[in-house]
Amino acid sequence: MPAPLVRWGSSALAPAEHMLRTLWLSAGGKCAVQDGGAPLRFWIDEYAFSEGETAILRENIEASGGAAVLAGETRMRTMSRKGYYAPSAWDVYWTSRQECYKALPYLGPGQRVSCLPGIAALTDKASLVETLVRAYGELAFSILPRSFLLPEGYWAWRLWREAHAACQQGPGEEVWVLKEDAHRGAGVHVLPIGEAVHEARRQGLNRGAQGSTEDQGPSQGLGGASYDMVQQYVSDQLTIDGRKFYVRAWVLVTAALPLRVYLFDGGVVPFGAPAAGAASSPTSPGVPKPGSSEVAANAGADLIVNLWRLDRGQARTWSVADLRVYLGNVTGSPAAFDGLWAAMQRSIGLAFAAAAGELREEAAALRARPGTTFELVGVDFLVDRGLRPWLLEVNAMPSLARKVLDSGHQIAASSEAAAPLDAFDAQKEASRMSTWCVLGGIISTL
Repeated sequence: MPAPLVRWGSSALAPAEHMLRTLWLSAGGKCAVQDGGAPLRFWIDEYAFSEGETAILRENIEASGGAAVLAGETRMRTMSRKGYYAPSAWDVYWTSRQECYKALPYLGPGQRVSCLPGIAALTDKASLVETLVRAYGELAFSILPRSFLLPEGYWAWRLWREAHAACQQGPGEEVWVLKEDAHRGAGVHVLPIGEAVHEARRQGLNRGAQGSTEDQGPSQGLGGASYDMVQQYVSDQLTIDGRKFYVRAWVLVTAALPLRVYLFDGGVVPFGAPAAGAASSPTSPGVPKPGSSEVAANAGADLIVNLWRLDRGQARTWSVADLRVYLGNVTGSPAAFDGLWAAMQRSIGLAFAAAAGELREEAAALRARPGTTFELVGVDFLVDRGLRPWLLEVNAMPSLARKVLDSGHQIAASSEAAAPLDAFDAQKEASRMSTWCVLGGIISTL
């Protein structure tokens, strides 16, 4: 059986130095990266990331008070010394998956690289569905919304809809979500059922006409899209001030055998555009009111929350702590949030348990030394009106960029104190600092 998830504490308001020295304690152990000990040496392949994508990592290192150091970096893809050329120079190698795999044969005890072989079983949209269905059958759709792979699942989808026509989505037009295997908000299209069927069928017919071979991949649909799956739209989503939202949790996986998965005790709640006529409430910190420039910029975009398509300067985000306060206020009990968080934790545990076999097999195929790989992933959930979480995606290598959102939003007044960062940045920074502390504690004991 895989090890249970461990939650480790966080405070977005704590100084970086404090984070390095305390977060591992709340996970049940002592953070070994301390004053007087050997620093945690990082090597960063800067060329492998977009501009600014390693900013928080670098800031964490600089703020560590010597507990971590930047031992080397590579800024050019060619004609340059990469981290895997100098394995004795670092403890943690932060790089792309391709370069990470190249480093695996050279790793010794106490070294870590920022990739987990086999993680695509969860981070690939279609593979996530396949992994959960393979492990849990029909029960997979108690974790994530009902999903069908395209084009092979087209008729299974049509037949399922016919069999469940009487209980489809309630009032209003039935809609489904077509998804590509893309990232950062790209490739997600919410369409009325007629258009969704048309697009899925056209793509399947086009692919059949080309000859169904695995290496051809799906053919193009709307706007050049190549859909991998169709997913049932969660129509009874919980909204706050007329806005839909999702919850981003961060998870650190430090080993495949035995499976070790850590859930950051925090996260963020990005909001989408408001529905027409939505009213604002003073109990909702940081959500812009109707009539603001954000509302005008995003009119008609209220079916899904797409952080990457919102105006970054106007978008608003809560921390998970803000959501906890809000749900406590509207329900009169902390049990509402506690139940939601426990259900999210259970879904994350079940997802990684389902992928455990593939994680081990990939590690063995790549001859990865046990205990040398790790991966930080972002896990996204929708929440329905019954406070039930629905797993949407598992995102590999989430951004370490500063100011993904730059709204000047302050942490809710209910928090201990106001933070100078947007909630997204503040929580992201805290989760990354926690990651280095956990890795430091593990590396020092190998």
